[in-house]
Amino acid sequence: MKKLVAYALGTAAAFMMAGSAQAAQYLTLTGSSGVFGDDDVGPGDFTRTFTFDVPTGFTLTSLTISSAATTDPATNLDFAEVSFNGTDFVTVETGAAEFRRLLNQPVLSVGNTIFVRGTSGADSSFAGTITLANTGGGNAIPEPATWAMMLAGFGAAGMAARSRKAGLKAVSA
Repeated sequence: MKKLVAYALGTAAAFMMAGSAQAAQYLTLTGSSGVFGDDDVGPGDFTRTFTFDVPTGFTLTSLTISSAATTDPATNLDFAEVSFNGTDFVTVETGAAEFRRLLNQPVLSVGNTIFVRGTSGADSSFAGTITLANTGGGNAIPEPATWAMMLAGFGAAGMAARSRKAGLKAVSA
């Protein structure tokens, strides 16, 4: 039993140490918007890859990425390459703050990838936004109230046709 507890504690400690090394890198996608980035890019060359899935029926409206504005070489960050599923972002601004964007791109249901490569000072960071639009291409299922209204409409149309047909028989007789 002591070995099992020691093993469990050792495994938990290893996961916590491994998680803390990646804690600064994040990607959160909720509904039709999200954020990604890294709050603690170490000095030198870096590469970050962010992978995410998108529900069926969505398209990418925009992707943006920017670095913190600074002229201090110790905290400056320069992007060498930023791409989404192999398509390069458009560079909007370079220098003290870098800004890139990508507009109106098709997305995959599974395995969309944002790739970021560059050089940073000791305490650099970058952040980006993801904006999606629902194109209605998913499997839309009407709500129960919609079904009820449709059935009521069919019923009303049937009753109107039946009463009209009964009224025509009475006039022709």
